Amino acid sequence: MIDAGAAGMVTVEVNNGVLTLVSVDQAEGWTYEVDKADATNIEVKFRNGTVEVEVEVEIENGMLKIKVKTETSND
Repeated sequence: MIDAGAAGMVTVEVNNGVLTLVSVDQAEGWTYEVDKADATNIEVKFRNGTVEVEVEVEIENGMLKIKVKTETSND
């Protein structure tokens, strides 16, 4: 499970070097969109008003890399 802070959680699985999105659980008041979900890269964006939390999971050189980034827009 990958903690996306106040936005929720993302669960992925790796089997034989293939990355799979298992589930996305958003917190109350948040929405999410799966931007990409393939064998080596998964991107999920959570939104709540002007706050966006992006979770990126990828397999790079056989290693799992996880990035969680929070941005606030002025829209």
